Amino acid sequence: MNIKVFTIAFNSNLGSFDTGEIKSFYQSNHIVYQQAAFFTDKGKFYWSILIGYEAYNTDNAPKEKDKQTLIPTLTDEEKELYDKLKQWRKHKAQAKGFPVYLLATNNQLLQMVQQKVTTKNSLQAIKGFGKQRTAKYGEDIINIVKEHANQIVV
Repeated sequence: MNIKVFTIAFNSNLGSFDTGEIKSFYQSNHIVYQQAAFFTDKGKFYWSILIGYEAYNTDNAPKEKDKQTLIPTLTDEEKELYDKLKQWRKHKAQAKGFPVYLLATNNQLLQMVQQKVTTKNSLQAIKGFGKQRTAKYGEDIINIVKEHANQIVV
């Protein structure tokens, strides 16, 4: 297994991290392991990712249709909830003055939608949402999920 580390500075002009290089790397390699961390240095935000990988060869490269199956399919209602959570995350991050990734990753938001988190315990079952993050943001997230569920029922 090979190891690669990416460290990307937050781009305030974009309002996010420039992930183009990482996306390209993910498409051309088989990712075995990854661990991400956010940190600050002299007031600047950084995202660092340690990736364990194996280079694709023609035998193990995913086919285009296989790549599509890796993207989870959400119902229209789930997509709506996912969008609401992304909007909440964006506004909260802007108010706090830091990147959205520090609140929750897209994958964490997706898990919240798929698991329909309605309690702090269910939120803590999502990797990266321990007691501290749940205490800070759990009530907001749970309220959004519950409100969305009530709108669908009505």
